[in-house]
Amino acid sequence: MKIAKRVGAIILMVVGISEIVPVYTIFSGLSQGEGSDNTAFFLGKLFAHALFAILFVLIGVKVLQSTSASDAKEK
Repeated sequence: MKIAKRVGAIILMVVGISEIVPVYTIFSGLSQGEGSDNTAFFLGKLFAHALFAILFVLIGVKVLQSTSASDAKEK
């Protein structure tokens, strides 16, 4: 079960890190003037992707920390 938790946490962190690509793409598009008529929509997408990236990485780190802490208690 511990291995499954660690693998799941690593997968969450990889997904979170991969969410940076859409954030960069949207941000660079906005800075070049794309979507100027619908800026609120693009800012919403930017915020959502950034939020998911942060949450996925933080949840992955927290699961890895709790798994490591339970391993330390057993030893």
